[in-house]
Amino acid sequence: VARRKFGSWSSAVNAAGLAEKPRIARKKWTKDLVIQKLNEWSTSGRCLYMVRHQDYPLFMAAKHHFGTWRKAIAAACLESSLRKRATNNERDA
Repeated sequence: VARRKFGSWSSAVNAAGLAEKPRIARKKWTKDLVIQKLNEWSTSGRCLYMVRHQDYPLFMAAKHHFGTWRKAIAAACLESSLRKRATNNERDA
């Protein structure tokens, strides 16, 4: 109804004297970007298991594009990096 009467949602919000919430730009995850970010995690020395807790969007993008976390790690050729344990500092971050 608002769009029909005012032409757009933004116009309806403005006509009501309200401020529209700014939209948050979401990262466009691709397979290549997921692999790049996983490699950055690995080369920085951080434990890949901590991605789930410290970079959840990357973790979910990896599962989305590759089906499972392990397949994403395999696609990035980082299987050997999974053996690295998280340090106490990483767990606390």
